Amino acid sequence: MSAVGGGRRPKAQVSRGISFSASHRLHSKFLSEEENLKLFGKCSNPNGHGHNYKVVVTVHGQIDPATGMVMNLTDLKKHMEEAIMQPLDHKNLDLDVPYFADVVSTTENVAVYIWDNLQKVLPLSAMRGQWQPWRPHGGGGRTFVSLGAQDGELLLPTENICLELFCDR
Repeated sequence: MSAVGGGRRPKAQVSRGISFSASHRLHSKFLSEEENLKLFGKCSNPNGHGHNYKVVVTVHGQIDPATGMVMNLTDLKKHMEEAIMQPLDHKNLDLDVPYFADVVSTTENVAVYIWDNLQKVLPLSAMRGQWQPWRPHGGGGRTFVSLGAQDGELLLPTENICLELFCDR
């Protein structure tokens, strides 16, 4: 079967966004109550507080000549449901998600948790390459997490998939 466009394989990207709600308490067991209060302020309230999160997953790649798709969006939705919605939606992150028993449930760490979960369920073909972080324009009262270089290594090692996590404040 010949490729689309007389032999060339055009590239495209597809994105899917979902929203979820979760509660948590910003608190490190490695700090005293006084240090936690100073660092996290009212977000260290022992009763916790809630947020609405928006996650956008973008898959980049060559358009498959047989299907006309980079990735089937129905499959992407299913993977996002498994990796994000089931473990996080309407949960207390600190009490209901074992990962956060020893990890402070900051937006940054929620993004890392989601990324790790996506890597477990997405097909290998979506995970190749090298990821490049981007920054949105304007804040609009939201926290945006971009996972990038740490000690010269990228935390998200793929250009074919990008994770964006927004958290209301």
